[in-house]
Amino acid sequence: MVDSVITKSMKKTWIHGNADVLREHCSVSFEACCNAETIMEFWESASKYSGHEDFDEFCKHNNPMNFFQGIRCPTLVLNSLDDPVCVRENIRFDLAEQTENVALAVTTTGSHIAYVDGIVGESQWMTKICMEFMSHAYHDHLHQTV
Repeated sequence: MVDSVITKSMKKTWIHGNADVLREHCSVSFEACCNAETIMEFWESASKYSGHEDFDEFCKHNNPMNFFQGIRCPTLVLNSLDDPVCVRENIRFDLAEQTENVALAVTTTGSHIAYVDGIVGESQWMTKICMEFMSHAYHDHLHQTV
């Protein structure tokens, strides 16, 4: 359900308003994007527009899990296993364990940036987690610099 809603929104946002330019650049990719039924199908179809040869090359250059080295400030990476955008296959547990200043929090549910409480999602617990993390990081920093 979430996947199809996000896919429709992606088409509306990026494809429909730019149809002439995208169709002219690569009509095969344009048609594939228009016919995509999932986020993954859309990404695979749209990867040519990113300047990369194919979807694998696009992922290699755009997966933030590939750019962990050298992080100096406390960083929280929050990922849900049911996220249709930041898929579980991209979670690099090994890098999170090896990288100083990085905390990786993985939840079973939460979708993509949802992390809501209540039947109708009246509050977002992702914000609470992030603020708590930043508060602890700030206090740790104060104790280290004294």
